[in-house]
Amino acid sequence: VTVMSGALITLSAGGIRNPQATAVDTGEDQDSVFNAGEIVAETLAVLTPVLTPPDPIPGTPQLWGALIKVGPESKGIDGGTGNDTITSSGSVTASSTAVILPSLVPAPVEGVSKADVSSTANAKSTAIDGGDGNDSITNTGSLGADATATAAGVNVSFAPIKEDGKDGKSKINGNVKASANATGLDGGAGDDTVTNLGSFGVTSSATTLAAGGSGVEAKGSAAMSA
Repeated sequence: VTVMSGALITLSAGGIRNPQATAVDTGEDQDSVFNAGEIVAETLAVLTPVLTPPDPIPGTPQLWGALIKVGPESKGIDGGTGNDTITSSGSVTASSTAVILPSLVPAPVEGVSKADVSSTANAKSTAIDGGDGNDSITNTGSLGADATATAAGVNVSFAPIKEDGKDGKSKINGNVKASANATGLDGGAGDDTVTNLGSFGVTSSATTLAAGGSGVEAKGSAAMSA
């Protein structure tokens, strides 16, 4: 694969939950990639949860699983499997954005003894990923990777359970988690040689917005990894 100077490869993917975008994917075997142009990979996942609790059954407590999760991922160059040679003197950028918007269940939920309404947003971006195999990666150009994850909780209330011998309480998991991971150069598995003589900017941001009673966790990482 050769991307000449002045050429531009752009791949954008949008989806509700798990869009993926890889601008240059070599797949299997031993491949050589030379980039002297511009490569851009972008993913965006935005979800507004619409939750419908189960209909109550008199005298029978129910379990409600409403796990909410988005996980976009983008890669500029992916070496895949095999012993690959990747050389970039141009620019490679990858960006991923994951957003879970706030959700409201307007009426009290009835007849549910245990519920999971947790929200998880994961965003991952890699400018150059060597993948599996013994790879040789050389960058003399510019690399950029950005990952942003934002997750909001669910505002929901539960009516007391009417059942003989029970305390009438519901157990609720309403945790909110956001994780953003951005990597400039990732050699992947195998014995790799990674050389960077260029510049790269790697940023990540994770934000959580929780409803009352929710647990929150936000993680972000930005790195160059061999």
